[in-house]
Amino acid sequence: MDTATLRWILLILGLLLLAGIYLWGVYQPLEKLRRSRKSPPAERSEPVLDPESLPVEPEAQPVERAVETEAVDPDDMPEPQPLEQDEIIIIRIVGQKGAWLRGPDICMAADRTGLIYQGGLYHRMLESEQGEQIWYSLANVQEPGSFDLDGMDELLTPAILLYFPLPNSMGALDSFDAMLATAERLAELLEGRLLDMDGNPLARQGIVHLREQMRNYDREHG
Repeated sequence: MDTATLRWILLILGLLLLAGIYLWGVYQPLEKLRRSRKSPPAERSEPVLDPESLPVEPEAQPVERAVETEAVDPDDMPEPQPLEQDEIIIIRIVGQKGAWLRGPDICMAADRTGLIYQGGLYHRMLESEQGEQIWYSLANVQEPGSFDLDGMDELLTPAILLYFPLPNSMGALDSFDAMLATAERLAELLEGRLLDMDGNPLARQGIVHLREQMRNYDREHG
C-alpha cells in the first residue's frame, strides 16, 4: 500500500471518529430530555389551610383610625368587584423561586415587625374601648394554620398569610393599609414576595385595585 492511500484511509477514519463523537454528544441531552418528560419529579404536597377556617375575633372599636392615603388609579384599571359582607382579606408571603420559609426566620420576622404570639398565631394588637384587641393576624398556610413554638426549629412551610375579617370596625381600607405595610416588611425580612388572595403576584396595580375595593366596602358598609 502506498503512502497516499494510507493517508486517505487515516483521514476517513478520523472523520468517522469525529462524527461519532458529535452524534454521541447530541444523543445524550436528547435522551435525558425524553426521560425527564416521561418521569417528572414528584412534588412535595402539603395540606393547605382553608381560609374559611381561619379564626375570627369579634369586632372592636378603635381609639384612633389610621389616616387614609389616596391612590391614583391607572386608566386601564378594571372596575373593582364588590366585596361580600362576610369575607376574609388575605395577603400571602412566599419564598423566592419556590423556596420554603423556615420556622426560625418566621419567628425573627414576626418579632421584628411587632407581632404578638397568642393562641398559636401572631397578631397585630390594637388598643380599643374594649381593651387590647386583635387587628389582623399571621397564620401558617399549612393546616391547621397555627405555629407551634416548640417545633419552629423544624418548621418548613411554602407560605404564611396575613388576614383580617370583614366586616371590620377598624375599617377595611385602614386595616388593609396597615396589614400591607406589615406584609411588605415580612417579605423583606424573609427575602420573599407577596401574593394576593388568589395566589397571584401582588404588584402595584393589584394593590391599587384592592385599595379601591376596600374603599368601596367602607362606603357601602360604613
